[in-house]
Amino acid sequence: MVSVVLTLDAGEEDLLVKEHQGVLGLRRHRLQRIVNEAFQQGGLLTVEDIANRLLNCGERTLCRDIKAFKEQDVVLPLRSTIRDMGKSVTHRALIVKQWLSGKEYSEIARATHHSIEAVANYVDKFKRVVCLAKNNYEIKTIAFLVKLSPSLTQEYYDLYHAIDAYRIGKMSWMI
Repeated sequence: MVSVVLTLDAGEEDLLVKEHQGVLGLRRHRLQRIVNEAFQQGGLLTVEDIANRLLNCGERTLCRDIKAFKEQDVVLPLRSTIRDMGKSVTHRALIVKQWLSGKEYSEIARATHHSIEAVANYVDKFKRVVCLAKNNYEIKTIAFLVKLSPSLTQEYYDLYHAIDAYRIGKMSWMI
């Protein structure tokens, strides 16, 4: 544990956000600000800490906010996402999606608060999953060989098929 200084109320800035985006927008703005402030100071907050001690909202509410960020391809630096703890490991798929869209490792690392080495590792494991999937291995076997959880292996497998389906659909327009 480390001590961090967080800005819970940024005064005029927060008032403007609330005026334009409402209470929901203000909570999400504050969430993004405090997790980034903690991360910059070497700390990682948990969903429980944020919900119960800082923003005084329910954990389910906070999980919906985090999901909304993920849908915008924004990975918040939380203990669960940075340390791969809990159910929230889907940031790996977001990182791979960014790589598939053509972004450089350094750009992805900055945006997701991961090291370049971690980004390269996620992409490498995705490539290995794809290679084994193309050779008709089963998900459990792929997970064992690549040393990933079956759920993450399935997520990578689904991502591979979604990208493949997108490319086939795009090619049919060209014919």
